[in-house]
Amino acid sequence: MCLTAGAARRFLELELAFSIASSMATTAILHVGDDTCHRIPVMERAGFVVRLTHCSASALTEAFAREIAVEAITFQNDSEPLPVAVVTTARMLSDAPFVLLQNPVFDYDEKSFDLIVPNLTSPSTWLKQLQETIAEARKLRAFSQQLCRECADVRAVTRTLRDRAARNRLRPFDPDTIWNGNSDEKS
Repeated sequence: MCLTAGAARRFLELELAFSIASSMATTAILHVGDDTCHRIPVMERAGFVVRLTHCSASALTEAFAREIAVEAITFQNDSEPLPVAVVTTARMLSDAPFVLLQNPVFDYDEKSFDLIVPNLTSPSTWLKQLQETIAEARKLRAFSQQLCRECADVRAVTRTLRDRAARNRLRPFDPDTIWNGNSDEKS
């Protein structure tokens, strides 16, 4: 929903009790593009820390070169179509969920985004959707890290077995000694 500057200020002045404010207090979002609909103040009021960057691949590269950690990337394409190179660059630089603050005038690839916020969606609705998208990404990241730990454990066991097999190959035994009753051990 595009708000005028005055309407955005009035919205911010309202004492809305967002349930997401406390859980998102330290959640950083990178906003790509101009904030013509004044969504950044709404996100900040909800407790998000929002960093703004220009809508270009080089600006994204520069932003991530500063080693910023973000839990979501929002894209706003109100004045011109969102360049494919920007989305591709962002995907190469971050595994954070992508959120498109949609303008129905422009075409976009729906598969490139984890959440698409239609125009004229109320802030309470899209903020809740944003929180849920970030929470789901956190769950997936935690599950992925758990799988990585489990894979590391399996690799360690496999290395141990491979080492044991290699040692057994270095000390071969003559199978005929078993059948002939010969043994290296002296009684």
